[in-house]
Amino acid sequence: MKRGFWTIIVSFSLLFAFDVAALLAGGPLRVSGNGTPARWSVDEPVLWNPDQGGLGKLSNAEAVQIVVDSFQAWADIETAALTFQQGDPLPSDVTAQNYRRFFRCGDRLTPVVFDEDGSIFEDIYGQGSAQLILGFASPSCIDGDTIVEGVAFINGMAIDGDFGNGESTHDDLVLTIIHELGHMLGLAHSQVNGTAYSLYRGIKG
Repeated sequence: MKRGFWTIIVSFSLLFAFDVAALLAGGPLRVSGNGTPARWSVDEPVLWNPDQGGLGKLSNAEAVQIVVDSFQAWADIETAALTFQQGDPLPSDVTAQNYRRFFRCGDRLTPVVFDEDGSIFEDIYGQGSAQLILGFASPSCIDGDTIVEGVAFINGMAIDGDFGNGESTHDDLVLTIIHELGHMLGLAHSQVNGTAYSLYRGIKG
């Protein structure tokens, strides 16, 4: 039986401290009563669906390529068994007006959403939040102990070329996407080096 599962894991970034915690992903986000972690099947590729829009100053093609490379970073881990495949684009450009539909369980989509101007983040977390939050992601649908759908949102305000609203570097963006895809794959934050989060003014991402 498929059921929705939504645990938002947010990467809050004070840009000067971002790289300290960028790739701290560790144990599973969800473990069943018998101790079995929820995970994607290794019998077929994880099929993901890119947004149609741009990401800040990046074109759609540029943003999609970064996601492709970020999935590859996970696939290149020596002990990893998962493979990844880019699926069809989402049926529409995701905006602050229509993003809620992409949280649904059972639509056979695993969206990677490019919030071009941060307006989705502002709608979810409130005014000013897009200057602090670089991304969030999670599994969104689980069948038994198998993750079958996920979702990731990336904030384009962080790379829109405007240094007055909390600009990120390209490398920070790449690390953010790799990090968030880890959450989408079912990984929580590592408990190792947890003190690094003190740089985030008490907010754990």
